[in-house]
Amino acid sequence: MKCECSACGSIFDGFSKPISFRKCWPEDLPDSPGVYLICVRKRGAAPEAALRSLSKLRKSWKMYAKYCEDYLKLLKRISDCPVLYIGRAGGPGSRNTVSGRYGQLRGGHVKEVPLSALARLGWEMEIRYRKCQRTETPQMERRYLKEYERAHEDKPALNVRMPRGE
Repeated sequence: MKCECSACGSIFDGFSKPISFRKCWPEDLPDSPGVYLICVRKRGAAPEAALRSLSKLRKSWKMYAKYCEDYLKLLKRISDCPVLYIGRAGGPGSRNTVSGRYGQLRGGHVKEVPLSALARLGWEMEIRYRKCQRTETPQMERRYLKEYERAHEDKPALNVRMPRGE
């Protein structure tokens, strides 16, 4: 995969062709371990609109609104690069697969909140993957994150870990 931003260049060569995040089913993805990317296919409304829409939620469900707000703040970090997130599925001792991780990203994964917000704002995302051995996934994820950071001097927007309990 040749990234559309000039900074990434050919970092992600060897990844699958893009599959629409919205139109994809878990069966469309491999039932094997690997590293995956969530990328922007088409941009929609400004991400800040997602934070503004929390006002109603704050009045009725304060704790969930705070949780959402913390994750929605990550949207402010979106750059011109289409890569939003670099993740892995599986690893030593894990039975997760690219297909299984996709199912989690659609409901239950912590990145579901910002991804759902972008979708509601008209953004279209896609998923790309690269299969590897279960023992290789942690190293491959770290390798791609390091290469991305070297090219952009920062992590992808959604790869920032949220502090727990804040």
